Amino acid sequence: MGRKIKVFRIIARLNIGGPSIHTVLLTEGLDKNRFDSILLTGSVDDREGDMRYFAEERSVKPIFIPEMSREISWKNDLKTFWRIFKTIRKEKPDLVHTHTAKAGTIGRGAAILIKVQESIVRRLRKLFFWKNSQLTAHTPQMKIFHTFHGHIFHGYFNPFKTKFFLFIERLLAMFTDKIIVLSNQQFKELCYRYKIAPPDKFVIIPLGLDIDKFLRCDTKKGQLRKELGVDEQTLLVGIVGRLVPIKNHRMFLDAVAEVIKPKTRGISKTPSVRFIIVGDGELRRELEVYTEKLGIEDDIIFTGWREDLDVIYADLDIVALTSLNEGTPVSLIEAMASRKPIVGTDTGGILDLVARGQRSAVSRKNEDKKIGAGISSPRYRIYEGGILVEPGDGYGFAEALKLLLSNKELRKNMGDEGRRFVKEKYRKERLFRDIEDLYFKMVKGESNQ
Repeated sequence: MGRKIKVFRIIARLNIGGPSIHTVLLTEGLDKNRFDSILLTGSVDDREGDMRYFAEERSVKPIFIPEMSREISWKNDLKTFWRIFKTIRKEKPDLVHTHTAKAGTIGRGAAILIKVQESIVRRLRKLFFWKNSQLTAHTPQMKIFHTFHGHIFHGYFNPFKTKFFLFIERLLAMFTDKIIVLSNQQFKELCYRYKIAPPDKFVIIPLGLDIDKFLRCDTKKGQLRKELGVDEQTLLVGIVGRLVPIKNHRMFLDAVAEVIKPKTRGISKTPSVRFIIVGDGELRRELEVYTEKLGIEDDIIFTGWREDLDVIYADLDIVALTSLNEGTPVSLIEAMASRKPIVGTDTGGILDLVARGQRSAVSRKNEDKKIGAGISSPRYRIYEGGILVEPGDGYGFAEALKLLLSNKELRKNMGDEGRRFVKEKYRKERLFRDIEDLYFKMVKGESNQ
């Protein structure tokens, strides 16, 4: 057995969300006979949920840099850069793999500087015949990877800042050996729309999660309803995620107000329904006030952060997502594993989750009637695993919710198809194999050429 491949993985912070789950699982799950993984992370904001418990449960002990955080701070970011630089020099990894925007910028910048320094050292050694010099290159074959879990090029900043960040990302991509994206839609967006890098720099590796507890969540059915005092006849619609602007919970609340109107348009009267917002964040109070303004405070339940998401999904009838910009949402994968239909916005990799072969169910009216073919609307599109609307279209979102709330068979068929799909495609074991193969090919394969 040869020398292990040392992987240095960097993420800005372990806040609640898919990137934290992904990085911890990879740090813990890669074959320990072939890989030695080190995780480096920073501080979680007080307004965010902290997922360090997730790392502790899996015996992952990250190197902690308190200066690295969500906020942009020249002073703290320079300190972070220097600490990452020194740590890479000390650990001498074969591969530096960054996740999320902040870590991707600072982490790759430090790794690139080391590679430039060592390239100069090698040239000096060759030029002056320094065979035993102390100026020895540490990691001459070190590879640099970056994973886009989402991106910040839409919905986050003004046009000037967005163009600046695009410039930085394109520059970093020139020195990045592989850019990993989570879906085909994300690849198209980053490669062809934003022109981050040429196609051969990208590799598509979907998320992989520990979904077993969600596949078994039926055993938890009834617990949430009992806790909230909701009877079995009342349908439950839930949205899970951080309460931040990009998630666009205000649109969800607008849709709720439309759904619970006494009269519905074009669809039979909606049954009794309650709506649950799972998560927390900077907009919590603002959203609570907005529910009062809309007069729907009695129909909305804010639960805050919950670790027992299998209990949550067990009793939901529909899972919603209203984001303006997404990568591949972990909440939807967990919901689909729990056999729940989706109503979401068509952004990022969501289409890759709910649609098989990228074909709308509406466009094949006689091929698969069980998933709702023939039920069409200019405001939404029906797919095998759920219904999608355009980002920002609150009325269309409400219409899609009304359709699913009024059609039990459609909910069941979408839920069954969603579970089958994620059970096959989104297990953590598949993720480990894909990442291990890529690492080995890039590090060992090229070194043997």
